[in-house]
Amino acid sequence: MRTLLAAASLAAIASPSFGAPITWGAPFNITSAADIDTTGSLVEAKNATSGGDSPAVDLGGEIVLFQAMNFGVGATGTGNYFTGGGGDTGNAQLNTVLDSHVWQGGGWSFTLSGLSAGTDYQIQVIGAGDTRGCCAGRNQRAGDGESPQNLSGDFSRSGVGSVVGTFTASGATQTITLNPGINNGVDPGISGYLLREVAPAAPMPPTNLALSNTDLPPNLPAGSAVGALTTTDPNSGDTHSYTLVDSGTFPDNALFDIASGNILRATSGLGGFGSSYQVKVRTTDSGGLFYEEVFTLQTEAAQPPTALSLGATTVLRTTPPGSAVGTFATVDGNAADAHSYALVAGAGDGDNGLFAIGGDALEVAGALPGLGAVLNIRVRSTDLSGQSIEETFTLTVVDSSVR
Repeated sequence: MRTLLAAASLAAIASPSFGAPITWGAPFNITSAADIDTTGSLVEAKNATSGGDSPAVDLGGEIVLFQAMNFGVGATGTGNYFTGGGGDTGNAQLNTVLDSHVWQGGGWSFTLSGLSAGTDYQIQVIGAGDTRGCCAGRNQRAGDGESPQNLSGDFSRSGVGSVVGTFTASGATQTITLNPGINNGVDPGISGYLLREVAPAAPMPPTNLALSNTDLPPNLPAGSAVGALTTTDPNSGDTHSYTLVDSGTFPDNALFDIASGNILRATSGLGGFGSSYQVKVRTTDSGGLFYEEVFTLQTEAAQPPTALSLGATTVLRTTPPGSAVGTFATVDGNAADAHSYALVAGAGDGDNGLFAIGGDALEVAGALPGLGAVLNIRVRSTDLSGQSIEETFTLTVVDSSVR
């Protein structure tokens, strides 16, 4: 067993990160010595105690010495916190480990030191064994001090709860934090921990590839981002590169590229409503293993305009030609649609000749009739897909005192 020091510190749980991100497994309860994970080779095991107890625990033939350690934070107690309330793992020496613990309100941390950068480690954190009625229902979570922290789920005291985390050392030290649980997170604490060196995970290919967005606005211009690519990989911490592949089968690949490492981007202007594209993307990990996925990029289907309105019901008799009377507005099921307006023939078009349309504004085109005259026009609104709606409008000629 190699010697490795663990220095406790009164660090706030939001302190700067030290070490590497930790991947935490699902919490579980220790009911026997079989629940102590013996994967890999032991680096050290610690018993949180103020009494100097260093029990040697038989873990299925491996004798593990839990060295006594006063973490120097909060309170460290030695007694019968676990067995006093009826707790029993069937292993007297393991019971001794669980009968003592260290705790502190609000959260605290300790630091593993003497690690070898690039080496894979596993830490099993053993919750504060405590079967007393005051404290049995309390929970804590383990973390790694990263910003944001990678946190385990709740593991309990009376269980006794435990959680295993794995990490690849980025340097000589690694921060372990103890944080209040989500449920009854009072006085997070531990009875001890085991640190083991484990073999690197076997290289495995990525298992999934996702694109954050597949919905396109109409007429997306060249250079526009479509979405971000992300990879699911069983090898935690692996890196990935992305390429468009099989362009013979997927000619739409030519309209896109990968920018900034993982952003699918349009390299050409794309089509309007109802346009659809298929691209095939490969994610390749650092070991050359890859996974491919086909994505369908869809511009929403074209919907026709449903209503047309004019923001005026009167017109000043003295309005000069070229002046706006009011503006048109169209309701359309495609929120990003645009519309053009035109005076058209049909029922209610009798006075179209007195007006013109500039953009979305109705304008006076010539001299208007006298006061009180009622003018009728017919207007069409056409969207980008060529679908349209027509409406008739009535305007009453007034003078400035009325309007």
